[in-house]
Amino acid sequence: MITTLAFSASAADSQKQIIAAAELSGLFEKDLHGRPYGAYATLIQQALNETGLEKEYELVILPMKRAKVGFINKQFACYAPGIDTFDQPDERQKLTNTLTSAPLNIALVRVLSDRDLPLVTSLADISAEDTISIVRGTPMSTEMRQLADRAYRMYQVQSELENIAMLQNHRVNHLFVFYPDVLFAYERLGLAQHFAYAKGFSPLIIHDAITCHAKHTKALNTLSATIREYREDGTLQKVLGQAYLLDSPCPPISTSTTNPPHRASK
Repeated sequence: MITTLAFSASAADSQKQIIAAAELSGLFEKDLHGRPYGAYATLIQQALNETGLEKEYELVILPMKRAKVGFINKQFACYAPGIDTFDQPDERQKLTNTLTSAPLNIALVRVLSDRDLPLVTSLADISAEDTISIVRGTPMSTEMRQLADRAYRMYQVQSELENIAMLQNHRVNHLFVFYPDVLFAYERLGLAQHFAYAKGFSPLIIHDAITCHAKHTKALNTLSATIREYREDGTLQKVLGQAYLLDSPCPPISTSTTNPPHRASK
């Protein structure tokens, strides 16, 4: 309650429209003073500054649930990382008259395996002897649910840092992880050697973007055009660095991924 009241007061003082960004490791984070940082935060703030939209719009980092509920209730003008994170049917039904920008990036799920095990390339590679770990709130496509159902147990943790630790400590033998988020977990853990995954297998691929209510179409169109320019002139890749996956070879989106995905929060 204290956090909500503090945020509301700040928003009222600024009189700016809010772009609510859901906390994502290395992408959307805030420092001890509540100031945004991270690859996506830097990119969006740069776009706001260069287009002059910073006079009207403010980027605010919030827990994913808070950001999503506020956007659904039209408390916030826009939401990132985009509409693909609204996975529940009732959420989608409430999101009418919204528009989504050009993609900031691609986000995809990989299945990491303990170093002594074969890589997971299909459902057949998971059995009742396996255990899996996942960040709470991570997307669960149909294929991911089928993999989890075949395993003995699936654990839920709070971050990709904890997720990697589960595999390091042999508490599980497989992980569902999100790229690029997990790259920042490796970096913070100081792990030069990464766990292996099958490069041709991804049970979920989504696009990260900015979604706004229709009344903010003009601002969104401006941001979208700027994002396209950033991609063409190399700014997008430069700002995102290791997180940039848009032009990376990715496997085709699985036809079994039928449920709208929900991106994990930090």
